[in-house]
Amino acid sequence: MTLLNYILLVSLTALLLVSNVFAQTELLPLDETLRRNGLDRWADFLLANPHPIYNVSGIVAFAPANSAVDAYLRDYSIVLLTGNSKQIWPRENPPMPTYSPGNNDVGKAHVATDMGTDTPGSDTHSGGKRSTPQTDGSVFFTGVIEATEDPINAKVLKHAEQRKHKHWGEVTSGGGQKSRILCDRIQFQTGWIYPVDRLFVFASTFATTVAWVDYHYLNRIFDRMPAALNAISCEKKATFFAPTPEAFWASGLDVFQSTREELQAFLDDHTIISDFIGYTPRFQDGTTYMTKSGKQIEVKLKGHKIFLNDSRIVDDDYITSNGVIQIIDKVLTPKCTPCHKCTSCHPES
Repeated sequence: MTLLNYILLVSLTALLLVSNVFAQTELLPLDETLRRNGLDRWADFLLANPHPIYNVSGIVAFAPANSAVDAYLRDYSIVLLTGNSKQIWPRENPPMPTYSPGNNDVGKAHVATDMGTDTPGSDTHSGGKRSTPQTDGSVFFTGVIEATEDPINAKVLKHAEQRKHKHWGEVTSGGGQKSRILCDRIQFQTGWIYPVDRLFVFASTFATTVAWVDYHYLNRIFDRMPAALNAISCEKKATFFAPTPEAFWASGLDVFQSTREELQAFLDDHTIISDFIGYTPRFQDGTTYMTKSGKQIEVKLKGHKIFLNDSRIVDDDYITSNGVIQIIDKVLTPKCTPCHKCTSCHPES
């Protein structure tokens, strides 16, 4: 064999090897990728309820596990479509519904085009797309082509501490619904897939979310003062800090004995009305925020714990259609701003 023939043979062999590698690693369409990774029920759901957002390049698709899709079909979709709440459907593989606008929105709500803002605490997008979240958590918005911030589509993603949790991470959607990410991302032709164990939930109004939180004292305050509930609900962006029932009663306040003025002051001290929405990944250490009453809250981060003055967030990110509710372990004692004379610090004013 001549040297030239030997070189040609080696080159051809190398070319064949490279071709085989590319053939083995060729990315597949979304539907086939879902099915190859055991996510057949979500693939069937999207086939029945297609949406053009899935054709966008660079998307991140969250794919519920088969059991989660079946649970949704049994508990929500089928009942809505048939109108028969007494209908009994099989535990496994309930019938896949035909197309409906509601189910189409569900599919759309599980797609993101940007996995979070570049700067924690910011309410603006950089314009670039990200297929992986920030290491300490991120806020992103699903169901939108452009990088606009519609709170009804807001999600909060946090990584899990692998030593304590077997799941890869967790996504919080409307009303505080927690969906665990079951493994790292899977690549397909036009983006990435994150398998999750539960479907995302659309955010509801502030009033509905308060009812979900189901704190008796808070419901009673708003029953007594419906205008206060309506005022927060009508704000475009609102962050509300709800003390636990134990914290509220320990403060000395009483839903019946306290005056309306005292209860209104309590609500104002626990509400932030501004362009900033207090999803947990956006809090920065040392940052101060002004409450509706004109007083200050200072943020302190200690590991994964978030403190607001002396209060700690103990249950997080009950996402509403106009913001978020955070659960805290103590009634807030906001500090007066240097230039703001409030009656608590200046009784003579």
